[in-house]
Amino acid sequence: MSQLPGVEQLIEVLERDETLWTLETPTIRQWWDVPQSQRGPGADQPAELYVLSAVDTDITPYSADNDLNNETSTLEVWVYTLFEDETMQYQRDVIQILTEFLDSNQSDNFYRLEPTNARDLRNEKNARNSDYHVATVELSLRTLTDTRLA
Repeated sequence: MSQLPGVEQLIEVLERDETLWTLETPTIRQWWDVPQSQRGPGADQPAELYVLSAVDTDITPYSADNDLNNETSTLEVWVYTLFEDETMQYQRDVIQILTEFLDSNQSDNFYRLEPTNARDLRNEKNARNSDYHVATVELSLRTLTDTRLA
């Protein structure tokens, strides 16, 4: 399914190095690719992370000649595990991975991806009987886009 900009890039950042995860490397998917009733890992499976983009994107002119727009959108990473302590560790890992990526790539691209909020949603669960522990990391994605026609 087509997503707003940033979802695929965020998944690439989170998958770029398996050694960055404190625990077992999680399965990372786009939010809309998995039905709500099927989200979350089974027994003895790694955590599952789901990446989605908010519907709204704020667009403002960036350059005096209107060649560039500054676009800001919100992305979220939802962490699903069967254990409370693992959920919180994966949430910390996501924040750490993204912070390190931001620190090492500030001047390398037009994307600025930074964690802005972390929420503990351990009371969120699917309709079925599995009791998942859920947490999120909210990110702000800023991009410069060319407004000129090709």
